[in-house]
Amino acid sequence: MSFLEIEAVSKNYGNLAALKHISLSIEKGELVCLLGPSGCGKTTLLRIIGGLEDNHEGKLFLNGRNITKAPSHERNFGIVFQSYALFPNMTVYKNIAFGVENKKVRRPDIRKRVKEVLELVELQDCDGKYPSELSGGMQQRVALARALAPNPDFLLLDEPLSALDAKVRVKLRNQIRTLQKRLNITTIMVTHDQEEALTMADKIVVMNSGEIMQIGTPQEIYKAPANSFVADFIGSINFIEPMVGKEIYAIRPEDVILRDTGCKNALTGTLQDIEYKGSHYLGTVLYKSTNIKVNLPTSLIEKHNIKVGDTIYFNFSYENAVKLNKESCA
Repeated sequence: MSFLEIEAVSKNYGNLAALKHISLSIEKGELVCLLGPSGCGKTTLLRIIGGLEDNHEGKLFLNGRNITKAPSHERNFGIVFQSYALFPNMTVYKNIAFGVENKKVRRPDIRKRVKEVLELVELQDCDGKYPSELSGGMQQRVALARALAPNPDFLLLDEPLSALDAKVRVKLRNQIRTLQKRLNITTIMVTHDQEEALTMADKIVVMNSGEIMQIGTPQEIYKAPANSFVADFIGSINFIEPMVGKEIYAIRPEDVILRDTGCKNALTGTLQDIEYKGSHYLGTVLYKSTNIKVNLPTSLIEKHNIKVGDTIYFNFSYENAVKLNKESCA
């Protein structure tokens, strides 16, 4: 049996089905991202795993033990919230020590543990400061240290990076991932940010409307989406419908091959829009009645002075395309 087993878990709010027979296996040491749009049920599932909400159907097993009815304090987890949830009137030291003190640990051992986790999150010189004296990224690292201090069996992260600015968010997600690997602690993280999930997770669980759409590695989710929802939710995608048949091809912008002007076998379209991405441009090309997303190298744009209204020559790389049933794209 896996470290954490979720079997056919359902949750209703009145007539609204927040979760519909969710089943999921999580291995020891994995970082699993619950990814999906607002209202898909990912936070509800996280809270049920932590015993912060009850499920109406299904079972949960932790290390082979049935924890379905176990209260949250018997599940031995640490949790980090989006809002940090630090005590403003306590120093960093006191905030971190709080969870350990509740376990009736000896004072010298508390001091030792607080020092250890402060070093882990690289805040060893901030133990006497108050939350208001720290940046948002530093506060979230304090929250992470507090979650780790009692030596939990697993971590729950509820959109821990969404309140931070972009640069801090990237730095902190790398720190969290490095620390998670170093400690080999099972971690379940909720996010609606596809880039976070792709860069941090061992396994991604894509959710929508209370159901699991697909479970897989970041590479599997991106390169082999199971249906049109996953294909469209993760990154940019083109849906190309052949003249006959019941299948639609899902093709990423990077798999649209640019051809030289006048290339004999190339398809042609008109550049409708162009968006600068730094390393490249993302162009929207009108092909027949369909808008096609295509990556345009910066060097190509600058060399040929390509602009909106120009004709673009291209082909589709069907080798990297994913075949989807038309019904899944309806």
